[in-house]
Amino acid sequence: MPLVLSVMADAASGGPLSIDLNGIVPDRLNGLSLDAVRRLPIRADERPSDLGAIFRVEGDANDGVMACRGDFRWVHRVAAGMASGTMHVSGDVGRHAGEGMTAGRLEVAGDAGDWLACEMTGGAIVVNGSAGDSVGGALPGSDHGLRGGLVVVHGDAGQLA
Repeated sequence: MPLVLSVMADAASGGPLSIDLNGIVPDRLNGLSLDAVRRLPIRADERPSDLGAIFRVEGDANDGVMACRGDFRWVHRVAAGMASGTMHVSGDVGRHAGEGMTAGRLEVAGDAGDWLACEMTGGAIVVNGSAGDSVGGALPGSDHGLRGGLVVVHGDAGQLA
């Protein structure tokens, strides 16, 4: 069974309004126990937190596959910096999904927020819905946006895409 992250309480039901998953990607979790994965640091509403305090974490972190379930509209930087593996998001995803990816695959069943694939250099992203502004863009102060990889958005893309 792949590693599964399920949102325990989304923003509508009193959970955090913003969750940053930067660095929580399959290639960095390989070899970690489930307890170690649950203790990984993330940020929720700009405060430090453990992954297991915000998400139900189940499955095996060693097969290179992660599944994200629940309302991920408030979860940002999903697959940011991913260098291998696959991440599946069952619905929508927040800002900066796939930021700085070098390899691997991100599949989003719903919509993606702003800055999808910004500064990506490799890998593949498939969004079955629409994407926000600045798809493949350069972050403020940077000279380069998307420089490699494949991004497919089956719906509409926002401005500056």
